[in-house]
Amino acid sequence: MKNNSKNYLFLGLPKSGKTTYFSLMAYHLQQLANKSDQLHFLYLPTKSVDESTGVETESDITSDFIGDCIDRLTHQKWPKKTQDYSCGYSFEFHKLPKWFKSYGGNNAVIDYHDYPGEAFEEAFGEPENATEEMKKYAENMKDRIRTAEGIILILDANELFNGTENSKYGRNIVRLFRYIRETNEEVKVSVVFNKLELFFDEEIDFRTQLRKKYGNAYSYLRLLNYRIFDVYPLGTVTTGDDGKIYPPTKIVPRNILEPIRWMIGF
Repeated sequence: MKNNSKNYLFLGLPKSGKTTYFSLMAYHLQQLANKSDQLHFLYLPTKSVDESTGVETESDITSDFIGDCIDRLTHQKWPKKTQDYSCGYSFEFHKLPKWFKSYGGNNAVIDYHDYPGEAFEEAFGEPENATEEMKKYAENMKDRIRTAEGIILILDANELFNGTENSKYGRNIVRLFRYIRETNEEVKVSVVFNKLELFFDEEIDFRTQLRKKYGNAYSYLRLLNYRIFDVYPLGTVTTGDDGKIYPPTKIVPRNILEPIRWMIGF
């Protein structure tokens, strides 16, 4: 049977924790798939073309990037800043129902693209001194939003509700929700409240808080096919002697696969 190729996007403001969430989600999704007869996961090679020679090459930047992120996290270090986003990081995920397996399966192929926060800021924020490169990525992001099957929007809950630039944050997500509604209102949107470890297990109704503090953004969000998820990508955090926050010695994520599970239905 012919594969059904779908495009899913990761979006988020700068420093929202996209890289940490993306790498841990991909790692745990691969582990889950490797234990199942009906799920299959592969990091995709990234194709690039040398503009001077026109020669196309393939590299394994996604698997290398995820491997480096996981290694750093397990050694209580934060991942490096997103790199190589001109090509993007991607993996394919196949869902193979038992009754189709002998015929090759009804495979859904999902591609993820992790844009840098600066590109989001250029597309939907209030950028300062944006480079031509970021302007290009911002337009590319908008193109992908228009054809996306699903969008995982990463929001730093601590910055959203405790930060000093709440008004700017609100305007940014209003612009995003408005653009989605105008260009691709059928897309599924997973709104991920990230970095909940910083609330130290305090029980907070983030949906109610979003409605109260960002009423206009919430109004636009309700016009979309959305669902809100509370995610603890690390499980807990550790405060060092220097007062800085670090990953814990043992990473035990909570709800990290729920946003993609809702989108794909596995």
